[in-house]
Amino acid sequence: MERKKGKGIAAICIAVAAVICVYNGVSYFQKKQCADNPYKEYAAKEKSRKAGSFEYTYRTGAEGVWITKITPSDEDISVLKIPSKLAGKKVVRLGNGNGAFKQEDTSDTMWEAENWSNIFGEKCSEDSTVENIIIEPKDVYDRVAQIKEIDVPDTVQWIDLGLFAYVQNGKVLRLPAGLKTKLEDTGLTGVKWKEVSFSGENKNYKIIDGFLCSKDGKTVYGLLEEREESKIPDRVEMISKKGNYFGTKEMQIPASVTEIEAAGKYGNHNFTEASVRIAKDNPKYAEKNGSIYDKTSGELVAAYIDNGVINIPDTVKRIFCPWYIGDTTTFRRMAIPKSVTFMHTKSGNDVRNNPAGHTGTTYVFEGRTPLHLVSGVCLFEEKDTIVVPKGCKKEYQEKWRGNISRLHHKISWEEK
Repeated sequence: MERKKGKGIAAICIAVAAVICVYNGVSYFQKKQCADNPYKEYAAKEKSRKAGSFEYTYRTGAEGVWITKITPSDEDISVLKIPSKLAGKKVVRLGNGNGAFKQEDTSDTMWEAENWSNIFGEKCSEDSTVENIIIEPKDVYDRVAQIKEIDVPDTVQWIDLGLFAYVQNGKVLRLPAGLKTKLEDTGLTGVKWKEVSFSGENKNYKIIDGFLCSKDGKTVYGLLEEREESKIPDRVEMISKKGNYFGTKEMQIPASVTEIEAAGKYGNHNFTEASVRIAKDNPKYAEKNGSIYDKTSGELVAAYIDNGVINIPDTVKRIFCPWYIGDTTTFRRMAIPKSVTFMHTKSGNDVRNNPAGHTGTTYVFEGRTPLHLVSGVCLFEEKDTIVVPKGCKKEYQEKWRGNISRLHHKISWEEK
């Protein structure tokens, strides 16, 4: 009898232990899920409340309020001072959830998602010619144009990717010192601001001469403020691939810069529309024909587009997904010297932002020996023209058979 009783108690203990393990396991995965996706910690139901001349759509959570949309009224909206509290709770997050996308996501779904819009609910589309960008809704876009200053309260700790995408240039932006978001992942440098500042000292970033820099001043993440001429700060050692440098007509890169981070296959390939100058005493980089190249490896870092033409310098040996300097929408022709022996097949595709991909591009290869094309993706597209030296067309076609087989009947060949 005692033995049976003991077995019964042991069985109960095992069952209780199993329940605890299951509970703890579920609890762990729930916590992990929230950690992996902090947006799930907020209530799914949104509420709205007007404060001043703006209406705020928001969700509430344990940590505070998440403002997902700001709608400007027809009143005076020259200054947007986002409230630090809504519904009795502090405002800690801004954005509509774009930050839920992983920054490394390279699929088109990242950009085609239905909820991809800025804090004002504006979305971007293209017209039928794929040459003009349309921001909708137009009435909201027109009202946002009236905003001259945007003040983000000190309570805000996180802002989403594309928070101020599509807003007009020339606005003043004040950011809280306590921001925890990786600002290089938010797209803030995609706008040409009149002035950007922190309310105090931020532990991860500082703004130097209009540039967003790391706290130690050794990495630059883009140009925030619009300047006629700009110079990357002397202490900077690395130019990050995560920033834009559109708000200037001329940019100087100092001798301290020893790494210009590669754009990569899926990066934002337009480096700047400005002319770029490299310090003559820079130990690693040099500039020729407006383009930037690595003096040690001979790799093209940034290709300059002059009136639609890219003339690759004869000092370049390798082309691997470079940045582009200038107006990418005018790109029509690329001249590749015989010094180039290696070329990644995405190097030309990604420069065509709009019309070039529809009207065809001319590639002039000056070497009598075909260079080595890397990757299974075809460099060339429909309506493209390949120009090679006289008597070399057959050799080029045979060597590049695997790269052009899909489009061989849609590509034109010429010998010069």
